[in-house]
Amino acid sequence: MSVLYIPFSDDEGNADLRRLARLWVNAVAADTRWKNPPEVKIHGSMPDVLQDVQSTETVYVLGHGGIHTDFISNDQYGSVLMRYDTLAHRLLADHLTLRHRGVKLYFCNPFGGPIRRFAEQFKYEMWQLNYTGALEVYYYMGSVSVPREEEGGEYHKQSTQGALRVTAAGHIYPPRSSNRRTRV
Repeated sequence: MSVLYIPFSDDEGNADLRRLARLWVNAVAADTRWKNPPEVKIHGSMPDVLQDVQSTETVYVLGHGGIHTDFISNDQYGSVLMRYDTLAHRLLADHLTLRHRGVKLYFCNPFGGPIRRFAEQFKYEMWQLNYTGALEVYYYMGSVSVPREEEGGEYHKQSTQGALRVTAAGHIYPPRSSNRRTRV
């Protein structure tokens, strides 16, 4: 199972990220290939919100990227900004185990690179907080979406950058975001 983590609390205006998380959960529930939809965990919703997350589960951190290299935001307008070090400290405060192995920074990177610096600094900060060297951090090159239905009832996360995909039946789809994923 995977976890969708919203690092912005309700007081920080996380309604847009909550909406996207609901869309993601509903898409996964509708796709017969997946057995369990991801769990949504929200910073500040309860003490130790990440305590029960297993070290092998993938944690998708939801946020909005943009032109800033050092910040993500709670919405597309940048109403509340968060630095990489604040994100790392929130994961620690919410009790993500120090042995955790996989974090995917799932926010748009529309200009082909600003989020790379954020991801590198985030991973360094996680090491400074004593997360193990086995921690793998991923980010995405391009804009990303929640899973969307494609032919055959399968759902895939999509990106707005990269080559379009044409299926055998002649349907045209955007590239899959997994093709745009990069490891720090």
